[in-house]
Amino acid sequence: MEEGKTLVNYLSNYLSEHRCYDILYPRSARIAGLEGEDAIKGHRVTFSYERYDTPALAKLREKYELDRVVSGAESQFEEFVLLNEWVHHKIPNGNPEPYVPWDALFILGEAEKGKEFFCVYYALVFIQCVLALGYQARMVQIWEEEKGLSGHTVAEVWSDEFNKWVVFDPQGNFHYEKNGVPMSALDLHRIWLSGDFEGLMEVPKMPPDGRGLRHSGRPYSELFKKGGPKHTEMYFHIRLIIRNDWFSRPWGLHRRNSEEPPFLHSRDVLHWTDDRTPPLANHQNTSVEREFNWPINFVSLSFDMRLPYRLLDVHLTSHMPNHRDFMVRLNGSGWQKKPERFEWELKDGDNKIEVKPVNHWGREGTTTEVVLHFDKGNAERGIIMKEAKR
Repeated sequence: MEEGKTLVNYLSNYLSEHRCYDILYPRSARIAGLEGEDAIKGHRVTFSYERYDTPALAKLREKYELDRVVSGAESQFEEFVLLNEWVHHKIPNGNPEPYVPWDALFILGEAEKGKEFFCVYYALVFIQCVLALGYQARMVQIWEEEKGLSGHTVAEVWSDEFNKWVVFDPQGNFHYEKNGVPMSALDLHRIWLSGDFEGLMEVPKMPPDGRGLRHSGRPYSELFKKGGPKHTEMYFHIRLIIRNDWFSRPWGLHRRNSEEPPFLHSRDVLHWTDDRTPPLANHQNTSVEREFNWPINFVSLSFDMRLPYRLLDVHLTSHMPNHRDFMVRLNGSGWQKKPERFEWELKDGDNKIEVKPVNHWGREGTTTEVVLHFDKGNAERGIIMKEAKR
């Protein structure tokens, strides 16, 4: 694998049976190697992504010079870290009265006037800034096991480097890592239930005073529990807002009163449930990981062989929001733009195809790589052979 290319490893922990390839009859080639992972089955939960051509995204990126904010980053993940820090320092902490529109441009403008905001709005601004830069993020609400205790709102970004959703807390200006690997909300939920805090830490490390932040009138330090990084107890309940298109599709006026946030009474949420976490009424609930933590920014492939046997129809399916192009490299040649379906003539022996998606911002996803071995003799005899290697 060439230096700097990310190995696709989306679903190795929970989807080992659903291939990202499917050679249809007559199967006269066998799969000799696979770098890339399995395609997901369509999840039943539909996430509504903000469109790339939403004017507010371009305005947000330009007005607040977001490219300059992340210019010192040496990786995609470092961009998220720098952006998280920028949002943290940009917004005064407190309670907005009344609640304001879910609009980063409005919130940042009010913040410049000294207006205060709490966790939801930190997460919202961070998410919309991530979107403006051409990446993807979603909002996660967390709260403790006992009703009436502390809740919190954070963001998750999709990291192509780590092939997972990763929690960022812009109000606290940190994220979690366990043994150097960034954590998702579901990771933290399971860690809290298991009590396995070894190797888990906030990055950067939160000082004992909780960075001076307060929640429900109490310092964060009073909310901390023993046994691991503080704040993790609030990952007992986790739910996603299954949309991030708040610029183009603002929340409707369906709240009970002007001082209640709209998401409290919305069906646009997905709650995680398991043997320790009961379902919530009036919510969509799931215990299926691929529905809660679906992967994005990759391409799945299927192959249809036809006469003469060495001709292959390649079918590409993008799992990248705001997809624009498929980039394909065959047998180590240069990258070329290809349509979602094209013909590939196999040579004798191994044939390698690499595919990556590109979105409308020009951001590339991760590369899926498949090696097919073509044997003319087997093809003529119609022998079916298939083998996968991770």
